[in-house]
Amino acid sequence: MEQNFEEAVVWFKKAAEQGHEFAQYNLGFCYENGNGVEQDSANAYIWYRKSAEQGCAPGQYMIGQCYEKGIGVPVNIQEAKKWYQKAADQKFEDAMAALLRLEESEESEPDKQTQ
Repeated sequence: MEQNFEEAVVWFKKAAEQGHEFAQYNLGFCYENGNGVEQDSANAYIWYRKSAEQGCAPGQYMIGQCYEKGIGVPVNIQEAKKWYQKAADQKFEDAMAALLRLEESEESEPDKQTQ
């Protein structure tokens, strides 16, 4: 079966607008990567944030990524760590790894702590 991202986005959007956290996360992913929609970092952040605020660990992790990498928002390492921690608290392994990586980076480059 051929993937149809345009069709997927239609259904993700319907579910996301009704508050489904994983649909919000998936819609954010589509906007971030330009799958079925024009790539739009600001919209990716908005949908990831909606998902994250509902407690969706993958959404929380992606908000951390947005703040760490400047996807749709300015880089803010402290904010990234806050969102990674929320996902890590739910045992989301990628978030735990991101926290460890940032901690190790801060230990080797203390000047980056102020970002």
